[in-house]
Amino acid sequence: MAAGARPARHQRHASRIAASRAPIQQYEERDKATVAYVKQVFYGDTHILANKGDSRDAEGSIDSRLLRELLPPLTSNSDLDLQLYAIIAAILSQFVQSWYNKITPDSAFVLEVVNVISHCTQGLEERFEQIDLETLLLDELPSLLDAHLEAVQVAQRTTSHRDLPEDDRRTSTSRIYHALRPHNALSPYPGNEDAEIEQRDHEVAWSQTLVNAILPLLLPPNDLANPCLSALVSEIFSELILRNAVLGKLSEPWLLWDATTKLLKQFRPTTVLPPLADETSRTTSRLDQYGLLSSAEAAAKRAVPEVTQHSLFDSCVVMFWSILQYAVMIWSFLRALTVALLNARALPSVPEPKTNMYEISADKLEVRVGPSGIHPSADSDTQKRGAKRPIVGMAVWSCVERLTLLHQRMPWLTGCVSLLKWLSIYGPGSICGRDSAIDRLLSHRLRLSLNTALALQTLRSIRAAAFPDNALALGRPPPSNDEIVTIKQDCSKAILEALPEVVARTYFATSDKEKMQREVEGMLEVFGTGYVNKHLIVGVLELVIVRLFPELAVEDLG
Repeated sequence: MAAGARPARHQRHASRIAASRAPIQQYEERDKATVAYVKQVFYGDTHILANKGDSRDAEGSIDSRLLRELLPPLTSNSDLDLQLYAIIAAILSQFVQSWYNKITPDSAFVLEVVNVISHCTQGLEERFEQIDLETLLLDELPSLLDAHLEAVQVAQRTTSHRDLPEDDRRTSTSRIYHALRPHNALSPYPGNEDAEIEQRDHEVAWSQTLVNAILPLLLPPNDLANPCLSALVSEIFSELILRNAVLGKLSEPWLLWDATTKLLKQFRPTTVLPPLADETSRTTSRLDQYGLLSSAEAAAKRAVPEVTQHSLFDSCVVMFWSILQYAVMIWSFLRALTVALLNARALPSVPEPKTNMYEISADKLEVRVGPSGIHPSADSDTQKRGAKRPIVGMAVWSCVERLTLLHQRMPWLTGCVSLLKWLSIYGPGSICGRDSAIDRLLSHRLRLSLNTALALQTLRSIRAAAFPDNALALGRPPPSNDEIVTIKQDCSKAILEALPEVVARTYFATSDKEKMQREVEGMLEVFGTGYVNKHLIVGVLELVIVRLFPELAVEDLG
């Protein structure tokens, strides 16, 4: 595992790396504490410099040198590299150096781990550039979520007519869901102790098979030939990350509800309103204030509300300005839409799907891990897609419709929207068809939103939540049943606060806040079982892995 015997890394265009890594010095000045922490973890010992043949006296101190001169690049963007290195430094400090330094003082092991990570991240970045993110995010993943929600709602309707306690109803729902959408990693249903042990063994085998299939495609050949390193990396990813973190904790309903609440509150900051004046103090006269009126006269005066009468002229003036305001808003919207559509003609055409993608219908995709790799199987009527679907016709809209139960509450609206969508795609003119002006505009806006700033903000949030002050965050103990109910209520309140009041009253057909909250809590119950949530997480992981590593996908012909 020596650095000198390592094979060549993924080659990149020199100008691209230089252009993307130019702002690194400015970023170090804005976040000196993070850079100092990364240097301390990776270069805290002079023995490392001696092994590399560097000299502090000849080339300057470590504190004065840039990270790009000390560490290999992880991606083609320097800002992302800094956040990734901060997370890697915290992980190595907490989970590797804490026990490895007690065995041997060989500090060069840390740099060897960094070189392996750099090789893997560069390979992942190149694979990310080859996948079709629009289809994955707006069509394939929503199709998977739509099929999951459909099975959950069928299972809930099957058990809804039974007079069962809440825990028994969830158990029955989980059993029915597993019968509708079984998975090898989550079989058999853990109804008793023996079945639970067998299901856990299948989950462990699934995690190890998945990781062992990916590692040969990412690790360098020399490191892959090291059985100690392969076993260590495989155990860390399969047991700690996949089973404990992803399947064990991320599938918990209270964690999903709490994350939704925090996310909605982050995008909807609370505003402090000035205190309202007391209504009685505004209606009292000066005589009543000083007690010059009798108690009966004062009570009679407060009992009669003050009514403001508007003349017909005032009403006409208010109506005129309201109509003018709405007219200006509609005109501004139509003008912005027209300008956007005219400019969309100059936008480049929507790229076709990559030829090396494993083309299979995502709405009927089921991925199984077997001895020879990942086997996605589809129904017999599934056909390979010949062309990319327009954004308006992707599955994200039907997924939102099922998630919000819009087809049950407003079937007339969903019918009208479906008819308009069909006419816009396949009707005369095909204004929303493939590579049309609207399709180019939506695709362009989506590509602009999926930029480096979004990934950078996500990494910062992950780092702040998992490693506050560069230390491992204390694990939150599992909440009690009463605390779970409170978390669910807070999530429903956050969702209602995020909706405009007019939309909430129209959708729920009521103005009662408590009734709205109870209905939202019922909608959140589709994620109320951890075992059912595991099925969704496993499906998402397998779909993403098949898209990133299409050579692992083997079509099941039997």
